[in-house]
Amino acid sequence: MCGFMLGGCGGSVPMGTSADVGGKADNTSSTQSTPELIQDNNAFYWADSDYASFDASENSLQNSAHATPLDPMHALTQILQAHVDRIDAVVRADVLKTYGADLVAPHPIVKVLPSSSTFNAWVSPVLVCSGSLENGATAAMPIGGTPRTLLQKAQVTGEAPYACVRPTWPGSSDLNQFWDRVKPSCSLSSDLTPSGTSCSIYDSTPGEISIISTSPYINITSDLIAAASDEKLLVVVLSHELGHYYRSHVSDARLQKYDFWYETEADRKKTPVPSANAQALEQLYTEVVNAPKPLQSVVVGQYSPRLRNFLLTGIAPLLSERTEPGFVCAAARDALGVWAQYLSFGYGIPSAAMSTYLDFESKLVACAPKLNLTGTPGADAISYGSVLMAALHSGPHGVTLPWDGTLSDILTTLNTRALHFDQVAAQLTKALSDNRIGLYTIEQEADNIALLISTRLGITPDQVLNSWLEFMSAIEATIPPAYMPYYIQSEGGYDRAACQSLLASGFTTTDTSGKQVPLFMPLGTLDDPHHSSCYRLFNFWREQKLQNYQVTTPIADLSADWPSLQAAAKQISQDAAVAGF
Repeated sequence: MCGFMLGGCGGSVPMGTSADVGGKADNTSSTQSTPELIQDNNAFYWADSDYASFDASENSLQNSAHATPLDPMHALTQILQAHVDRIDAVVRADVLKTYGADLVAPHPIVKVLPSSSTFNAWVSPVLVCSGSLENGATAAMPIGGTPRTLLQKAQVTGEAPYACVRPTWPGSSDLNQFWDRVKPSCSLSSDLTPSGTSCSIYDSTPGEISIISTSPYINITSDLIAAASDEKLLVVVLSHELGHYYRSHVSDARLQKYDFWYETEADRKKTPVPSANAQALEQLYTEVVNAPKPLQSVVVGQYSPRLRNFLLTGIAPLLSERTEPGFVCAAARDALGVWAQYLSFGYGIPSAAMSTYLDFESKLVACAPKLNLTGTPGADAISYGSVLMAALHSGPHGVTLPWDGTLSDILTTLNTRALHFDQVAAQLTKALSDNRIGLYTIEQEADNIALLISTRLGITPDQVLNSWLEFMSAIEATIPPAYMPYYIQSEGGYDRAACQSLLASGFTTTDTSGKQVPLFMPLGTLDDPHHSSCYRLFNFWREQKLQNYQVTTPIADLSADWPSLQAAAKQISQDAAVAGF
């Protein structure tokens, strides 16, 4: 999904999606003087459908269900749909002027989802059955339905247990042209047979061609609405999501390339260009984002913070199973507590529990040399197979584990690899800071489009910046206090108050000579395409300086009583909590 706060764009689609990394953008959107709000006016980017069909497809892709959306006539849905309709009118006028034709994308539809804990907005991918058959496929309907060939840029899968939608699309020759114009690893021949020198084909059974497209449904949760200080913030949120929608960021056939490194100076050229050392940065970045994530890295223990998730989700359960008298790691086992479950929150270990964790770690270090790796666990032995499976699931990759010895040998080997990733991360962070480098992502493009659209609707750039500060406050309000230090760390070290101070100073700092110089803004968590909240504020500020957006007509408030609507959203969220959403 394309999320405003949490998830990236792409969602849990079958077999994942390929990424274009390290290259220059083909058609950079809002960083050019003449922004392009769509990739191309091509029907295959979007898939219209009734909501029931879309919902069945999304649930099968995500393997989960959500609460039933509010009725389309509900006041909250109506006010948000009115804003979306205004945005859609702006985009359609722009496309008509640029392309000389009406925009073929379906009109976007708002769905308000009751929620007490999601706090997000997103646009979802949807699996589309195109109606075009691969060469050799038949229209016969075997048990389970027509075989499908799911086409992605670098891979093809056979029949998959996912529901699809069936929009009214052009024919097979148009599909062939649309897909192959991006020169993917998996191309289509004239008879729609997938092929390619670097194309991974998992099942060669011919079937109906399916691709991932963008659904017309703009999802927003009631708890996000309840946290919004006013409608202007929601317009910014909706504009961001519609940036994902119109640019069809979920499509694996999109023209745009993202994830390239560029200079972040505020006075840089309007069109980002790749950094001279982009390839070297990309090699470091790939290592870091594929490594286990550190937990509470500011707290030093005897193992790398990147090993902590493995210790608590892989090793700790194995220790808890051992109840034999004289178990050599009983002290480490007994040091475990409910704090180990805090990992499920996603922010790591609460700072208050770190001393307890470090006690567990030190006792594990003491007993691990006495715990032998065998096939049959016991008082002084642990199952090698169980440890291996845990390491494959959550341990550092790219390492060969010893076949015999003790648990200490395994932990030492994994820790050495984790320390390597720590060094690579430090090297990457220093390189980015020294060269003042940023990473251009689909989320940054969606933010840029949000600023563009918001100003066209009459919201000033300063109002966008202030709305984002208010949203930062709303985000922080959802973080349990025990996790706040870890959250701020993941945000590059800046909370809302610190970020507001940076904005007031024009994102500058004072050097040793007393001169004000531009401050380098860290991205935050490297593998999050949204970047940190403060970096996003910095990007809004920088874009409004570069583009010099002018607002002549103030935005018209469409609701007579926003506090009442906000109160309704809060009540819906409270009811959702009772229902388990």
